Parts: sequence; structure tokens; C-alpha cells
Amino acid sequence: MAPADFVSHQLFRDTFVAVCHPDLLPSGEPLRALSDLSGHTLIHCHWTSSNPTAPTWRRFLHAAEEHYKETLNLKKAEHLHFQEELHAIDAASNGQGIVVISDILVARELADGILVKALGFSLPGYGFYLTFMQDHLHESMIEAFVSWAEQAP
Repeated sequence: MAPADFVSHQLFRDTFVAVCHPDLLPSGEPLRALSDLSGHTLIHCHWTSSNPTAPTWRRFLHAAEEHYKETLNLKKAEHLHFQEELHAIDAASNGQGIVVISDILVARELADGILVKALGFSLPGYGFYLTFMQDHLHESMIEAFVSWAEQAP
């Protein structure tokens, strides 16, 4: 929430999806069950433990368990860990496993078919906002930018 003297516009909102290289899905379709993740390497991105909304595999699977009505034991899976999301995306793009990542960060890879959604489930993501002071000297330019950004694909 923006302070009283500020105007805030949500530009976009992402979701967190599990993605992988298409070769990891022999049927060409997303996995149908959490148990289908068995045998796949789960790629992790570093998030601080103090962030309860971080898109970790643990949080993703906890939410997915309600959707799929089953559980998956993380201890039985192979794991790769990366500090940087871009490294995790590269690993997934090269067929090294499945990563939970922002759909905005991998939009190009999804559009180009380099990555595909591994599951038909997603976590709600974050909102991205432009916030500026009311009666800003360049408010008309800022509003023009907001209008342009809201129309972008």
C-alpha cells in the first residue's frame, strides 16, 4: 500500500509455475500427478527463509497437494540448488530438471518452446507497481507510461 501522498499503479502480476525442457515430458503434456515428479531433478532457487511467500518447492508442493490430492516426499527427489534464478532457468532450459519460477521471467522461453509447463498448477505471485508522488512535476509523462505499460502484452 502506497503512503497517503503517493499514487500507485499495479503494472502486472506474475505466477510461479513449474517448468522444464520439453524432452523431460515424453508425452508432450504436463505431468498429471505430483507422483509423476518422482525421477525428476528438482531445481531450487535461493530465497531467504524469512520470506513466507517465496516460491520454494516446499511451498509449491504444499499448495499443490491440495490441488492434486496427493503428497510428494521431497527427500526422495534429486535436487540442484542455485543462488541466481537465471542459472536455474539455464539448467532447466538444458534439461537438467524442473524449476519453480516466475512466468514473467521465463515468458520468452515458454513462447519459444525452450521450456514448457511441467504441471498444470501454479502459485500466485507478486504484484509489480509503479508508485509516485501525487502532483508530481512529470505526472502526465508518468501516467502516459502507466497507460503504455498496462497495454503491453
